[in-house]
Amino acid sequence: MGHLLATSNPQAAENYSPRPMPVIGNVVRYHPRVNDVRQGRVVVPAIVLNVDEGNRHLELLVIHSSDDMITQQRVAEHVEGDRGWSRIPAENHGDQIEVMVRLIDELEERIAKIENRPQAVERVKRKYTRRQAAE
Repeated sequence: MGHLLATSNPQAAENYSPRPMPVIGNVVRYHPRVNDVRQGRVVVPAIVLNVDEGNRHLELLVIHSSDDMITQQRVAEHVEGDRGWSRIPAENHGDQIEVMVRLIDELEERIAKIENRPQAVERVKRKYTRRQAAE
């Protein structure tokens, strides 16, 4: 917790919890410094290689193109005007997650049929029906 918030408003400091850091393997956006921009791209994808929870820094594999990758160490969360990383908005993942969930349900049902477990097949069908009703 930052010293300023803890001294100016102790109650707010107690209730403060920072957003969780990305984990190793997650894809984030990397915002390079102005003089590091390549091909006019001011935001490029990066893969998290390491996480420093204490300082809230990431080590990133920055992908400028298929043959142009570089590691960046001690990268802080993006603040306007400096290099940094930012999260990819959740709405960009919504459709893919739904497709994966349906595929997992379908695979569970197939496995249950192969193993001849009728109660497991019914459980998967109920779960899928409830999920459809929620949509």
